[in-house]
Amino acid sequence: MASARKLKHLRVFSRRPEAREAFAESVRKALGLKVTASATFEDAVKDAPIVTLITNATQPFFDSTHATKGSHVNAMGAIVAARAEFAQDIFPRCGLIAVDSVDNVRELSAEFRQRYGAEKSAKWDAVLPISRVIAAPKSPTTTRRVGPCLP
Repeated sequence: MASARKLKHLRVFSRRPEAREAFAESVRKALGLKVTASATFEDAVKDAPIVTLITNATQPFFDSTHATKGSHVNAMGAIVAARAEFAQDIFPRCGLIAVDSVDNVRELSAEFRQRYGAEKSAKWDAVLPISRVIAAPKSPTTTRRVGPCLP
């Protein structure tokens, strides 16, 4: 994200305080940014214009109450069918849904399979490959190793 957006301040969260602090310190050193190790997930995402989820969660924990209007959501951790990071109520709020590979997302993303089905169908036309979004002039950007959106 730092190469695509001008970031000034990051808030990070991990359930394990030592992991949270270590990650915050590594980002400070690597990018020279102000980084806050948030005590709670809610504090980390509150009013955030960009949210990146990188977890091994098996149940959705990020829902529409956590997403600020117009925010950019990267969901990158739940890349196998047994994992999920965000709730289904995120999808209706999305102005754009773009993924690195529509075929891979259809095969691996529990959230997307629940929303669009496991089989290729016209429903999946709403999910764009990120290459198409990046190539479009003046387009907003969004990323997901296996599928995100802009609420």
